[in-house]
Amino acid sequence: MAECHYHPDKKGTGKCPECKRFICDRCRINGTDLRCATCQSAFKKGNSGGRRSSRVYCLQHKDTVAEKRCPGCKRPYCFACVNSAGYCQRCVKKRLSVREGGQRRLTLGERLQEFVGQPLVQLGFAFVVVLGLVFVVWSGKHRQPPVVKVYRGKASVAFQSPKPGAVARGNVKIGLRVTPVEQVEYVEIKIDGKPWTILKRAPFDSEWPTAIFRPGAHRLTARAVFRGRKVVAQATRDCQVVK
Repeated sequence: MAECHYHPDKKGTGKCPECKRFICDRCRINGTDLRCATCQSAFKKGNSGGRRSSRVYCLQHKDTVAEKRCPGCKRPYCFACVNSAGYCQRCVKKRLSVREGGQRRLTLGERLQEFVGQPLVQLGFAFVVVLGLVFVVWSGKHRQPPVVKVYRGKASVAFQSPKPGAVARGNVKIGLRVTPVEQVEYVEIKIDGKPWTILKRAPFDSEWPTAIFRPGAHRLTARAVFRGRKVVAQATRDCQVVK
Protein backbone atom coordinates (compact mmCIF):
# COMPACT_ATOMS: atom_id res chain seq x y z
CA MET A 1 0.00 0.00 0.00
CA ALA A 2 1.17 3.59 -0.67
CA GLU A 3 2.59 5.96 1.93
CA CYS A 4 0.38 8.12 4.13
CA HIS A 5 -0.45 11.47 2.57
CA TYR A 6 0.09 13.35 5.82
CA HIS A 7 2.93 11.24 7.23
CA PRO A 8 5.27 10.14 4.41
CA ASP A 9 7.35 8.11 6.85
CA LYS A 10 4.43 5.77 7.56
CA LYS A 11 2.59 3.26 5.39
CA GLY A 12 -1.04 3.96 4.61
CA THR A 13 -3.52 1.50 6.14
CA GLY A 14 -6.60 2.71 4.28
CA LYS A 15 -8.19 5.39 2.13
CA CYS A 16 -10.21 8.36 3.25
CA PRO A 17 -13.69 7.92 1.70
CA GLU A 18 -13.91 11.65 1.03
CA CYS A 19 -10.60 12.72 -0.50
CA LYS A 20 -9.47 9.23 -1.58
CA ARG A 21 -6.02 9.75 -0.06
CA PHE A 22 -4.04 7.09 1.76
CA ILE A 23 -3.89 7.61 5.53
CA CYS A 24 -2.19 5.76 8.38
CA ASP A 25 -3.50 4.68 11.76
CA ARG A 26 -2.31 7.97 13.26
CA CYS A 27 -4.62 9.89 10.90
CA ARG A 28 -7.72 7.95 11.78
CA ILE A 29 -10.30 9.76 13.89
CA ASN A 30 -10.48 8.04 17.30
CA GLY A 31 -8.46 5.23 15.77
CA THR A 32 -11.53 3.69 14.09
CA ASP A 33 -12.92 6.01 11.42
CA LEU A 34 -11.04 6.07 8.13
CA ARG A 35 -11.85 9.72 7.46
CA CYS A 36 -8.80 11.92 7.69
CA ALA A 37 -8.68 14.93 10.02
CA THR A 38 -9.09 17.48 7.19
CA CYS A 39 -12.21 15.86 5.82
CA GLN A 40 -13.57 15.28 9.34
CA SER A 41 -13.28 18.97 10.21
CA ALA A 42 -14.95 19.94 6.91
CA PHE A 43 -17.71 17.43 7.63
CA LYS A 44 -18.40 18.86 11.10
CA LYS A 45 -18.51 22.40 9.69
CA GLY A 46 -20.92 21.31 6.98
CA ASN A 47 -18.44 22.17 4.22
CA SER A 48 -17.22 19.01 2.53
CA GLY A 49 -16.73 20.52 -0.88
CA GLY A 50 -19.97 19.12 -2.27
CA ARG A 51 -18.91 15.55 -1.57
CA ARG A 52 -21.37 14.99 1.26
CA SER A 53 -24.39 15.48 -1.00
CA SER A 54 -23.24 12.68 -3.29
CA ARG A 55 -22.80 10.18 -0.45
CA VAL A 56 -25.27 8.36 1.76
CA TYR A 57 -24.49 8.12 5.46
CA CYS A 58 -25.51 5.57 8.05
CA LEU A 59 -28.69 6.34 9.98
CA GLN A 60 -27.10 5.25 13.28
CA HIS A 61 -23.64 6.75 12.73
CA LYS A 62 -24.20 10.08 11.06
CA ASP A 63 -20.51 10.66 10.31
CA THR A 64 -19.94 7.23 8.68
CA VAL A 65 -20.60 6.50 5.02
CA ALA A 66 -23.26 3.83 4.52
CA GLU A 67 -21.83 0.66 2.97
CA LYS A 68 -25.15 -0.99 1.98
CA ARG A 69 -28.91 -0.81 2.35
CA CYS A 70 -30.98 -3.17 4.46
CA PRO A 71 -32.95 -5.58 2.21
CA GLY A 72 -35.95 -5.26 4.52
CA CYS A 73 -36.46 -1.52 5.04
CA LYS A 74 -34.12 -0.28 2.26
CA ARG A 75 -32.42 2.14 4.65
CA PRO A 76 -28.67 2.88 4.52
CA TYR A 77 -26.41 1.46 7.22
CA CYS A 78 -22.72 0.85 7.76
CA PHE A 79 -21.25 -2.60 8.31
CA ALA A 80 -21.42 -2.20 12.09
CA CYS A 81 -25.23 -1.82 12.00
CA VAL A 82 -26.17 -4.89 9.94
CA ASN A 83 -25.82 -8.62 10.47
CA SER A 84 -24.15 -11.13 8.17
CA ALA A 85 -27.27 -11.26 5.95
CA GLY A 86 -27.30 -7.46 5.58
CA TYR A 87 -30.40 -6.78 7.76
CA CYS A 88 -30.51 -4.01 10.32
CA GLN A 89 -31.43 -4.68 13.94
CA ARG A 90 -34.95 -3.37 13.45
CA CYS A 91 -35.67 -5.77 10.61
CA VAL A 92 -34.00 -8.63 12.46
CA LYS A 93 -36.44 -8.18 15.34
CA LYS A 94 -39.35 -8.20 12.91
CA ARG A 95 -38.17 -11.36 11.19
CA LEU A 96 -37.49 -13.29 14.39
CA SER A 97 -40.22 -14.67 16.63
CA VAL A 98 -40.93 -12.61 19.72
CA ARG A 99 -40.18 -14.64 22.85
CA GLU A 100 -42.95 -13.01 24.90
CA GLY A 101 -45.60 -15.09 23.10
CA GLY A 102 -45.88 -13.23 19.82
CA GLN A 103 -45.12 -14.82 16.43
CA ARG A 104 -44.09 -13.33 13.14
CA ARG A 105 -46.38 -13.59 10.14
CA LEU A 106 -45.68 -16.62 8.01
CA THR A 107 -45.06 -16.25 4.31
CA LEU A 108 -47.23 -17.98 1.72
CA GLY A 109 -44.59 -20.64 1.09
CA GLU A 110 -44.26 -21.37 4.80
CA ARG A 111 -48.03 -21.60 5.18
CA LEU A 112 -48.25 -24.01 2.25
CA GLN A 113 -45.41 -26.11 3.66
CA GLU A 114 -47.13 -26.23 7.05
CA PHE A 115 -50.43 -27.22 5.42
CA VAL A 116 -48.88 -30.01 3.34
CA GLY A 117 -46.99 -31.28 6.36
CA GLN A 118 -50.17 -32.12 8.25
CA PRO A 119 -50.81 -35.89 8.55
CA LEU A 120 -54.43 -35.72 7.38
CA VAL A 121 -53.49 -33.76 4.30
CA GLN A 122 -50.72 -36.22 3.43
CA LEU A 123 -53.15 -39.12 3.92
CA GLY A 124 -55.64 -37.43 1.60
CA PHE A 125 -52.98 -36.92 -1.09
CA ALA A 126 -51.97 -40.58 -0.82
CA PHE A 127 -55.61 -41.68 -1.16
CA VAL A 128 -56.09 -39.55 -4.28
CA VAL A 129 -52.92 -40.97 -5.86
CA VAL A 130 -53.95 -44.56 -5.14
CA LEU A 131 -57.45 -43.92 -6.46
CA GLY A 132 -55.97 -42.45 -9.66
CA LEU A 133 -53.73 -45.49 -10.18
CA VAL A 134 -56.67 -47.85 -9.68
CA PHE A 135 -58.72 -45.92 -12.21
CA VAL A 136 -55.90 -46.03 -14.77
CA VAL A 137 -55.51 -49.80 -14.37
CA TRP A 138 -59.26 -50.37 -14.52
CA SER A 139 -59.74 -48.22 -17.60
CA GLY A 140 -56.83 -49.99 -19.34
CA LYS A 141 -58.37 -53.41 -18.74
CA HIS A 142 -61.88 -52.42 -19.80
CA ARG A 143 -60.94 -50.26 -22.71
CA GLN A 144 -62.60 -51.63 -25.82
CA PRO A 145 -60.67 -51.67 -29.10
CA PRO A 146 -62.12 -49.49 -31.85
CA VAL A 147 -64.82 -51.27 -33.82
CA VAL A 148 -63.85 -51.74 -37.46
CA LYS A 149 -66.81 -51.63 -39.81
CA VAL A 150 -66.33 -54.59 -42.13
CA TYR A 151 -67.73 -54.26 -45.64
CA ARG A 152 -69.40 -57.43 -46.88
CA GLY A 153 -71.30 -56.21 -49.92
CA LYS A 154 -70.63 -56.37 -53.63
CA ALA A 155 -67.39 -54.93 -55.00
CA SER A 156 -65.69 -54.61 -58.37
CA VAL A 157 -62.58 -53.18 -59.98
CA ALA A 158 -62.00 -52.63 -63.71
CA PHE A 159 -59.40 -51.02 -65.96
CA GLN A 160 -60.45 -47.87 -67.79
CA SER A 161 -57.05 -47.44 -69.40
CA PRO A 162 -55.09 -48.74 -71.14
CA LYS A 163 -57.48 -50.52 -73.49
CA PRO A 164 -57.28 -54.31 -73.95
CA GLY A 165 -54.36 -55.28 -76.19
CA ALA A 166 -53.24 -51.63 -76.41
CA VAL A 167 -49.77 -50.77 -77.69
CA ALA A 168 -48.00 -48.90 -74.89
CA ARG A 169 -45.26 -46.37 -75.55
CA GLY A 170 -43.80 -43.70 -73.21
CA ASN A 171 -45.75 -42.82 -70.06
CA VAL A 172 -49.07 -44.67 -70.07
CA LYS A 173 -51.90 -43.73 -67.71
CA ILE A 174 -53.38 -46.55 -65.64
CA GLY A 175 -56.98 -45.67 -64.80
CA LEU A 176 -59.23 -47.80 -62.56
CA ARG A 177 -62.93 -47.80 -61.70
CA VAL A 178 -63.53 -49.20 -58.20
CA THR A 179 -66.95 -49.55 -56.57
CA PRO A 180 -67.96 -48.75 -53.92
CA VAL A 181 -65.28 -46.06 -53.60
CA GLU A 182 -66.09 -45.10 -49.99
CA GLN A 183 -65.43 -48.66 -48.79
CA VAL A 184 -62.00 -49.09 -50.40
CA GLU A 185 -59.08 -49.57 -48.03
CA TYR A 186 -56.37 -49.66 -50.72
CA VAL A 187 -55.72 -50.75 -54.31
CA GLU A 188 -52.54 -52.58 -55.25
CA ILE A 189 -51.23 -52.58 -58.82
CA LYS A 190 -48.80 -55.21 -60.03
CA ILE A 191 -46.93 -55.48 -63.34
CA ASP A 192 -46.02 -59.00 -64.45
CA GLY A 193 -46.82 -60.22 -60.92
CA LYS A 194 -44.43 -57.76 -59.22
CA PRO A 195 -45.74 -54.97 -56.95
CA TRP A 196 -45.72 -51.61 -58.67
CA THR A 197 -47.70 -49.17 -56.49
CA ILE A 198 -50.40 -48.94 -53.80
CA LEU A 199 -53.22 -46.38 -54.06
CA LYS A 200 -55.24 -45.41 -50.98
CA ARG A 201 -57.32 -42.51 -52.25
CA ALA A 202 -59.60 -41.95 -55.21
CA PRO A 203 -59.16 -41.41 -58.08
CA PHE A 204 -57.14 -44.60 -58.34
CA ASP A 205 -54.90 -43.48 -61.22
CA SER A 206 -51.17 -43.86 -61.76
CA GLU A 207 -48.56 -43.65 -64.52
CA TRP A 208 -46.68 -46.52 -66.11
CA PRO A 209 -43.28 -45.53 -67.60
CA THR A 210 -42.95 -48.19 -70.28
CA ALA A 211 -39.47 -47.01 -71.25
CA ILE A 212 -37.95 -48.91 -68.30
CA PHE A 213 -39.64 -52.16 -69.34
CA ARG A 214 -38.54 -54.53 -72.06
CA PRO A 215 -40.55 -54.54 -75.31
CA GLY A 216 -43.18 -57.24 -75.53
CA ALA A 217 -46.30 -58.40 -73.73
CA HIS A 218 -46.95 -57.33 -70.14
CA ARG A 219 -49.84 -57.99 -67.77
CA LEU A 220 -51.25 -55.40 -65.40
CA THR A 221 -53.09 -56.61 -62.29
CA ALA A 222 -55.27 -54.43 -60.05
CA ARG A 223 -56.30 -55.83 -56.66
CA ALA A 224 -58.79 -53.81 -54.60
CA VAL A 225 -59.08 -54.52 -50.87
CA PHE A 226 -62.17 -53.18 -49.10
CA ARG A 227 -62.76 -52.14 -45.49
CA GLY A 228 -62.12 -54.98 -43.07
CA ARG A 229 -60.18 -56.90 -45.76
CA LYS A 230 -62.99 -59.42 -46.06
CA VAL A 231 -63.88 -58.48 -49.63
CA VAL A 232 -61.27 -58.39 -52.43
CA ALA A 233 -61.78 -57.64 -56.12
CA GLN A 234 -59.25 -58.15 -58.91
CA ALA A 235 -58.87 -57.27 -62.60
CA THR A 236 -56.16 -57.85 -65.25
CA ARG A 237 -55.19 -56.13 -68.49
CA ASP A 238 -52.67 -57.28 -71.16
CA CYS A 239 -50.68 -54.70 -73.11
CA GLN A 240 -47.91 -54.68 -75.72
CA VAL A 241 -44.91 -52.45 -75.00
CA VAL A 242 -42.97 -51.06 -77.98
CA LYS A 243 -40.04 -48.70 -78.12
